[in-house]
Amino acid sequence: MARLHLWIAPAATGGGQWNNGAGPARVWLDADSLPEGWALEQVLIDLPGPPVAISDETRAVDLELRAPDGFSGSATLSGYLLTDARRDNGVCFHLRRDLTVTIRR
Repeated sequence: MARLHLWIAPAATGGGQWNNGAGPARVWLDADSLPEGWALEQVLIDLPGPPVAISDETRAVDLELRAPDGFSGSATLSGYLLTDARRDNGVCFHLRRDLTVTIRR
C-alpha cells in the first residue's frame, strides 16, 4: 500500500490564479496506466477552491494506491488536471495539464 501526495499550484500549471467561478479543478487518473495488479482508491478527484471567484492557493491530492504482492521496482501512473485559470493580465482560460507519477519501491 502507498499514499500519493500531489501539490498543485496555479503558477506551476501555466495559469496565474485559479478561476473558482467555473467549478472545481479536477484530477483524472488513468488506472489502466499502472501495471497489472495495482488498484487506485479513486480515479476522479475534485479540488474545490475557497468561496471566492479568484484565488492562488496550492491545492493537494492525497489518495491510496495498492501495489500487487511482492512488488519491487517502479510503476508509472498517468492522468491529467482539468481546471479554469486566470492569467495575471485577467484573461481566463480552460487548462489541461498531463500528469505522470513514478512510484518506486
